[in-house]
Amino acid sequence: MENKFNLNRFGKYFLYDLKSRWSNLGLFLLIFALFPFILYLIHMIFATIAGGGLTELLYGGSINGPSLPARFVTFTIVTCIFMIMFPARAYGFITEKKAGSDWLMLPASRSEKFLSMMIISLIVIPVVYLVLYFLSDWVICLLDKSCGDAMAMTNVNGLDEDSPIRLVGNGIPLLLAGLAETVAVFLLGSLLFKKWKTGYTIIALFAINTALSIIFSVIITQFDMHSFGTFIINKLKDNAVHLDQIINIWINAGLILFVGGCGIWSWFRLKRQQH
Repeated sequence: MENKFNLNRFGKYFLYDLKSRWSNLGLFLLIFALFPFILYLIHMIFATIAGGGLTELLYGGSINGPSLPARFVTFTIVTCIFMIMFPARAYGFITEKKAGSDWLMLPASRSEKFLSMMIISLIVIPVVYLVLYFLSDWVICLLDKSCGDAMAMTNVNGLDEDSPIRLVGNGIPLLLAGLAETVAVFLLGSLLFKKWKTGYTIIALFAINTALSIIFSVIITQFDMHSFGTFIINKLKDNAVHLDQIINIWINAGLILFVGGCGIWSWFRLKRQQH
């Protein structure tokens, strides 16, 4: 088989890869994406039993559904757990002897397999998850008006009008950036570790962050922080007109470096993969 990238062959492999990921990840994804229904059910059961709602219902009253802040907190927790867990479930099999060997023997070049893996992990699965989750939340709010506005229809900047911080694009770019970084690093971990992929990745991240914190602390002690702070403040004043643009450039550069670095490491890990 030709080891060069072939667009036609890539398209066929991508569809095969997509079907394969759905077959072993579909139910897992649906459980997380449809969690608004689970949250609503749990909330109503506890509100009815523990909150005296049963007596209220008997006298013609009603029970309010989960509030918008509670649904946002739940969404954050559930999404973090899903994005941390799914890379290992989707592509962790590559490090297994039999399944990894079967994957290597598939009629596609490694570059085609790598590109398919990155598109599915960084774009397809997160987008499908977000669409289904927000759609589920919208259906809950449509059926029960006591829940308030759907998350997808909410202006997050309006939740705290006194806050000086305003999220661009209603926070969607920041959300997508966070998801991309999380998926990229845990996908890399699923390719590096043969067992306990998610757990070992978390331990490795903790160790790296601890080491960087120590190094950063040592470096800081060598600087005159007062002079350095004054220098930063003066630079911010000089570039106040373009401050938003400068911040966005730094954030995007950091995102590209982080996700790109994890992607390059994943590519070389796949390139050296043998069974």
